[in-house]
Amino acid sequence: FGFPMAWSATVLCWSYVEFPDTWQASGQADHVLDNIRWPLEYFLKCHTKPNELYVQVGEGNADHAQWTRPEDMDQNRPAYKVDASHPGSDVAMQTAAAMACGSIAFKTKDSAFSSTLLTHAKQLYDFGKNHQGFYSVSVPDAANFYKSQNYTDENNWG
Repeated sequence: FGFPMAWSATVLCWSYVEFPDTWQASGQADHVLDNIRWPLEYFLKCHTKPNELYVQVGEGNADHAQWTRPEDMDQNRPAYKVDASHPGSDVAMQTAAAMACGSIAFKTKDSAFSSTLLTHAKQLYDFGKNHQGFYSVSVPDAANFYKSQNYTDENNWG
């Protein structure tokens, strides 16, 4: 589920952007940046076109019935996306927020990665702004787990 992952990445990233000295003093700055980078690299792979974002791999009930790592799952695990015809402004804007925050966090540590994130964040923001709709409508399986009630907060966060 990309939606809660994007939220988690954004919040963790924002804690680093707001309080870098605290992360440095605790000796955890490199660790938190590694933990932020992993989902951001995944989201870059999921954002395959300016108006296309893969937001879920697998079926919720089937995946939750197995407590194992994805590499060991042998059932059919379809991939679901949002696009211009099947909008998901909530998940697109939340992912844009994660990438925008990541761009700030990595600006001095890895400027090429920062620039790539900013490019994708802008594309996802435009996509989400121009194609409003709930991703749980476009990806019905998500509605059982992460159904949005509105997307105003994600629009602002994006």
